[in-house]
Amino acid sequence: MNHLKTGNAFFAQGSYKAYKFAGNELQETGFYGMNARFYMADLGRFGQYDPLSASTLDPYGYGYNNPIMFADSSGLEGEPVNGETGPGGPQSIGTATNPIDVGEVIVNAPIRAMASNTTSIMPSNCLVCNGGGISAPGLQNTPTPSVPIQTPSENWYGLAGQGNWFFGTAGVLSGFGGSVQSRNMYSQGIRRGISGNYRLTGRNLSQFGNAAMTDATIPISKIGSAAKIAGHFSFGVGVISDIAGTATGQVSLGKAVINTGFGVAGNWGGPIGASLSTVYFGVDGFYPGGWPGIFNDGNIMQAKLDEGFNQAGPYRINVFGAHEPK
Repeated sequence: MNHLKTGNAFFAQGSYKAYKFAGNELQETGFYGMNARFYMADLGRFGQYDPLSASTLDPYGYGYNNPIMFADSSGLEGEPVNGETGPGGPQSIGTATNPIDVGEVIVNAPIRAMASNTTSIMPSNCLVCNGGGISAPGLQNTPTPSVPIQTPSENWYGLAGQGNWFFGTAGVLSGFGGSVQSRNMYSQGIRRGISGNYRLTGRNLSQFGNAAMTDATIPISKIGSAAKIAGHFSFGVGVISDIAGTATGQVSLGKAVINTGFGVAGNWGGPIGASLSTVYFGVDGFYPGGWPGIFNDGNIMQAKLDEGFNQAGPYRINVFGAHEPK
C-alpha cells in the first residue's frame, strides 16, 4: 500500500512505488514477495513454512529473529547483513559451493536425525548451529533438543473432523431427500397432524387437496427425521471435539467459535445454511492447510498473475475480489 500524503492509499504492483521493504514488492494482501515466500514486515513473520527449516530451525521467523544482524532476502535462510562470503559467511544459494535443492523437503526424517546428531544435517556455514564467523553465545552450546514425533493418535482432531464431515454430509443429503419425499406425500393428500401424518379423504380431499403447503401441514418424512437426528448428532460431536481441541491446544478458541457458528447454520439455517456449512467444513478438513492454505495459495497465484497476465491486459484479475481496470 502506498500513502502519498494526500489522504489516499493505493496499490501499484509493477511500479517503483510498490517496492519497499528490502527492495521487495508489496502485495495487496500486505505481504512482501520475498522470492521463495511471502513476508509481513509488521509481524516479522513469513506466511508460509520455510522449505529449509530442517537446517535453519526457523520455519516462520525472519533472519533467526535477529533482523539487526541477519537479512533474508531470498525467503529461505538468514544471511549476515554485511553480505560477505568466505569462511563463516553466507554462500549464494544454489551455487557449486552450496548446492541446495528445495524442490521437495521431507521434514520428519531430518528432524529425527537432528535430535540425535545436529551436525549430521547442518551446513558448515550455519552461523547459529556450528559457530560460524559470528559469536552467538547460548546457541552454539545448547543441549540437543528433544523433538517429539507426532503419532496418528495425537492427530485425532483432524481425523475426527474428517469423519464427522462425512457423517454430517450424509445427514444433509438425507435432509434434501426427506424434503422431496415430504412434498411427494403432500401431493398425494397426506398431511401432518397432532399425533402424526394422516390422509385426506372424500370432501376434505376435494376442498383442501390443492391448498398451499405450510410448515404446519407438511408431512413428516422418515428420511427427514433420520437426517435431523444425524445433523444434531454431528453438531454435538463437533462441539465436543472443539472443546477438547481447545483444551489440548490443537484448535484456537476463535476457530472453535467459528466452527460452532457454521454448525448452527448447518442444522437450523435451512438448505442454504446446510450447503455453506458443508463447504466450510469440507475445506477445513481436507484442503491442505484448511482455509489459511487456500488464502496462501491464492496469494501465490495472485503474484504469478501480476507477473504475467496482469502486466499485459487492460484489466487486473484478482484471485480474491472483483476484477478491476488498471
